[in-house]
Amino acid sequence: MSRSSKRQKERSLKRQFEVDWLYGKLLNGRYTKQELQEAWKQDNKTIKSERTISRWISDLKDDLKDDKTEKLEINIRGQYYIVGKSDTEKYVAHTSKLAELLTTYDDIKDKILIDDIPSENQYLENILYAIKNNLVIKFDYKKYSDPKSKDPEIKERVVRPYCVKRFENRWYVIGFCVKSGKDKVNDMRTFSLDMIVKFKKTKTERHFEPDPNFNAAEYFKDVYGITTGENGSLTDINIRVTAWLANYLRTLPLHHSQKVVGESDSFYVFQYTLRPAGDFYNALLHLGPSAVVLSPESVRDDMKKLNQKMAEQFGETTGLFDFPVTKWVKGLFASKSAAIGAKEPAKVDWERQLSDLEAFSDW
Repeated sequence: MSRSSKRQKERSLKRQFEVDWLYGKLLNGRYTKQELQEAWKQDNKTIKSERTISRWISDLKDDLKDDKTEKLEINIRGQYYIVGKSDTEKYVAHTSKLAELLTTYDDIKDKILIDDIPSENQYLENILYAIKNNLVIKFDYKKYSDPKSKDPEIKERVVRPYCVKRFENRWYVIGFCVKSGKDKVNDMRTFSLDMIVKFKKTKTERHFEPDPNFNAAEYFKDVYGITTGENGSLTDINIRVTAWLANYLRTLPLHHSQKVVGESDSFYVFQYTLRPAGDFYNALLHLGPSAVVLSPESVRDDMKKLNQKMAEQFGETTGLFDFPVTKWVKGLFASKSAAIGAKEPAKVDWERQLSDLEAFSDW
């Protein structure tokens, strides 16, 4: 963000911190003035008036006035947000800055530890070239279909590539698969570059006409990771986390839809709106016993089964999800019209409800 140094110097450090906080929020989400008031309260434990929020918005507009890459917008719902550089442009800028830093501090490179991503060097360039030029790609792909076997199943795949995505230090190509082994198929699939055995030349550089309606960002908008959960419906998922874990989730949200819908001195309730699938469940397991799914019941059941299966590996059974859910929780999370599940959550007296949850303090 190119911010005017003159305007910045005229502000107090406190005011500049407040405007910088606003910039960070609107860069990563959409908020009404009322939602910004609530977000500030959650992040900083103080209360700001709507008039103060309006002044910050005005300051931010001034900062972005001369910026050619970003601008402040407001939609019909009264939500403010910043549009500008794509995630790819931000990634390029960040990696360029990182490369510059590593070069500057080359003399202490043994003290800078970075995870290697082998697939970046081997196949990524070929795939990006194919995407740019709408070329069909062909490769041998290994897949471990049988969980009891160490040997992978290797099949030739013919794919019309649409986009790539990096997730948890792996690169994936997403495309319309037209052939898997000897079978003809016609559906969107995701392939890990680490599992590509070798690229093959097509008989001719076959061009294809990409679907003009495909949008990579929209394709992954309502999912976590690379498992799209296409057969699942968009779901409001409410998760109770300890106050300690909430600090980390606020600084690095699990998903862009994350919002706080309830809190007390000892816990927070986060809500995520997405299509739950494998990667999301793995992320919840990664949070450990500091997080528990409250609703919906279907996601609770899925997590219960996963936890029980893990416990069985140690010859144990788990009681993590065996406690009864009180009528209050069932009623509170029963539908989108319930207070905590509503699009505009009503105020819930979490301190009063905490007494009902004390029996489950080991969640």
